[in-house]
Amino acid sequence: MVPAEIYDQLKGARLDKALADKLGMHPAVVIPAEMDAVSDSRRLRDALLEKRDVGTSIRIVVFQEAWQPPIKENMAWIKALRAAAGGTGGMVIALVGEPGRDTVFTPPSTTDRKIWEQAVTLMKDPYVRTESIGEQPGE
Repeated sequence: MVPAEIYDQLKGARLDKALADKLGMHPAVVIPAEMDAVSDSRRLRDALLEKRDVGTSIRIVVFQEAWQPPIKENMAWIKALRAAAGGTGGMVIALVGEPGRDTVFTPPSTTDRKIWEQAVTLMKDPYVRTESIGEQPGE
């Protein structure tokens, strides 16, 4: 799941490389997220049904602009996606920092990363975690 406002900048080979390099994953499908719990949950469920033959190896990766704080609405959206995914499959909140001049794959600030880690920890869901996905300059 990629926020619609950065979807065009993240899709394609660059996204595939970031997921492979940082998480050891390869996307089965990339879904532009409207940040609407109902429609995004429905699209996630539909995508999972199409990929059900993959089995339990599916992980949901939700790209999040870490500089945007984990306000109540953002956390409710993440919880709705998690509920839509069901079961015990993992979810990774992939944190990126503020977009740079040449890339949206910038690392989040330490403060932003810690704030998101705390918010996800408060969810008390052992199958949800955060990862910094941004590139360091020159990567």
